[in-house]
Amino acid sequence: MFRFHIILLFLLFPVLLAAQMPDSTIIMAGRAVDGDTLLFQKLPVFEYIYYSPPTFKTQRAERRYTRLVKDIKKVYPYAKEAGKRLQAYAPILDSLKDNRKEQKVYFTIIEDQLFDQYGDDLKKLNTRQGRILIKLVDRECQVSSYQVVRDFRGSVSAFFWQGFARLWGYNLKEKYDPYSKDRNIESIIQAIEYGMI
Repeated sequence: MFRFHIILLFLLFPVLLAAQMPDSTIIMAGRAVDGDTLLFQKLPVFEYIYYSPPTFKTQRAERRYTRLVKDIKKVYPYAKEAGKRLQAYAPILDSLKDNRKEQKVYFTIIEDQLFDQYGDDLKKLNTRQGRILIKLVDRECQVSSYQVVRDFRGSVSAFFWQGFARLWGYNLKEKYDPYSKDRNIESIIQAIEYGMI
């Protein structure tokens, strides 16, 4: 009887051993270093962005940069909202291109909604903030503010608003250039988006 149990144990041993092994096998690269085996595994790549405010030679330059950060924080949400709204209105604009009368009615409704929601806040912006907002609208919408006004109100109205803007020192046709003249604005926006400012 004892022999029978030993033979049965030897026959069942591979089955018991296989039951304790995991279902999948993991093969990893390794190397022996000083008699010890080190396993190598590829780790996912994480992008880390580090923002450090620039150093300033004068207090005036530091104040100017601090004021730029404050202005961008104030107008950036409006530019983001403009980008979202323009994407939402684009299909409607395309469907109404043939019917100018319906387009005018729809634009009046949109304009009234926007003035009710944002009109008072936008009237409180100063000249610097207005210039930054024009650039950020171009950044978010991929079209200039002049083109947005032209699409919504027509060429004559866009020409009028461009002339009016030029009287106050604005340029609705100004393009956003993140690689040269607007690189400080771009770095501040990136820091805001990553929660560093």
